[in-house]
Amino acid sequence: MTATGVASWEWLSDGALRTRTAVLPAFGSDGRGRPVFANALAAVYLGWTDARNKGPESVLYGGSGAPLAAADVAFVETVMRQLAVNIPWQQGDVMLLDNTAAMHARAPFTPPRRILAYVCV
Repeated sequence: MTATGVASWEWLSDGALRTRTAVLPAFGSDGRGRPVFANALAAVYLGWTDARNKGPESVLYGGSGAPLAAADVAFVETVMRQLAVNIPWQQGDVMLLDNTAAMHARAPFTPPRRILAYVCV
């Protein structure tokens, strides 16, 4: 098992990588004092289901370790969809965004599309 202050990971015998994220607050600050919902709960809960992962089993309440109620996640997803701003992309468009102020990359798209990303912490 290898760890950082936020996550731990372990290579399994079948070559898969198991990761665990530390308990993190659901809300944070964007660096300018504005509150933000800094959380991937809906993406994980709704989208991480495959042969090894079941999204609803991957996201738990930090204090108790209890599973989230499906209705609570559905409410979060509804609010996220209501607040979404969809950009009508055109060839040659470039976007620069503050990752602490805007949720992104949740909608399907038709390739080709080239995404270049830089993370600065």
